[in-house]
Amino acid sequence: MGADLLSRVPLLVLRYRFIFYEPPATFNQFPKLQEAYRQLLTDRKTLFLSVFQELINIGFFTLDFTPNRQEKVFYGLFVFSDSWIRYYTIMNNKAPDEQSILYHSEVAFGLLEAYVKDNVGG
Repeated sequence: MGADLLSRVPLLVLRYRFIFYEPPATFNQFPKLQEAYRQLLTDRKTLFLSVFQELINIGFFTLDFTPNRQEKVFYGLFVFSDSWIRYYTIMNNKAPDEQSILYHSEVAFGLLEAYVKDNVGG
């Protein structure tokens, strides 16, 4: 199930890339959208932190993936995911293609590698 979900991430990112281009200007024009997005971010953080904890509980992540580190990893993932599409588009003068989305997904998931137990899957 996890691999199936991860395989759909690039397509979702490509489909909804407009939200990553210039949200501050858009949000200033539409305060209700801004509030809804704020709530989405709060909910996303809660979800990620609960998933991190569950993955620790089942032995996927190491015990040293502390709540403080989880917060920092979440923040890093969020900042990266919120800005790489804009950066890519500016630097390449085109929207990201599937290959670039897969590459940047690997970079994002690399932030978690230090906390994955060595014996997972083996």
